[in-house]
Amino acid sequence: MEGWNINPFKFNHLPETQTRKEWIRWKRNFEVIVAASEEKNSTKIKNILLAKGGLELQDLIYSIEGADVIEDIEKGIDPYKVAIAKLDDHFAPKQHESFERNEFCKLSPDVNQEGTRETLSKFLMRCAEQAKRCNFGRTEVESRELRIIDKVIFYAPTELKERLLQKEKLTMAQLSRIVSSYESIKLQAKAIENTVPGDATVAAGLIYIVLF
Repeated sequence: MEGWNINPFKFNHLPETQTRKEWIRWKRNFEVIVAASEEKNSTKIKNILLAKGGLELQDLIYSIEGADVIEDIEKGIDPYKVAIAKLDDHFAPKQHESFERNEFCKLSPDVNQEGTRETLSKFLMRCAEQAKRCNFGRTEVESRELRIIDKVIFYAPTELKERLLQKEKLTMAQLSRIVSSYESIKLQAKAIENTVPGDATVAAGLIYIVLF
């Protein structure tokens, strides 16, 4: 693979939101080179990853616990796959399904500083890349429910949004229950604010019942 040129992955200067995107692009390029080279030795591929990735990537891998391992065929330990998995966890941790679909919906053709609009071919490629990370539902009913979930999360208050995003696989039933509970608690909390001191104990008891 010595003849294959690929720029080092320099990320220390990148904003966090851009690092994920650039890592995915760089990794894809490296994987294409590995496939074209037909190299099969996992340890050698990992070493090439470190050499081509540059000093910043080397420093990171050596600082991540369990990222630099020795191949063990009997135990199924693949040093290259382990290193890539650790780097994925660092640069591109799995996002909530609703977040990925929202990112897809926000996509639009880019316009550069000169006012030139991105070609539809390039825009199509970006859409296809983001769509790979999206679950749009396997059936018409599931797809419709996912759209409802996305819409509610988008307009939910920050506190409720964070609570909803904690559910990795959020269903309509869970959404309805969490939203109803949240709004009920908010109403009762507001009632406590308007309660005279002598009635505060009773109101607090109502909140306790709802929460527990």
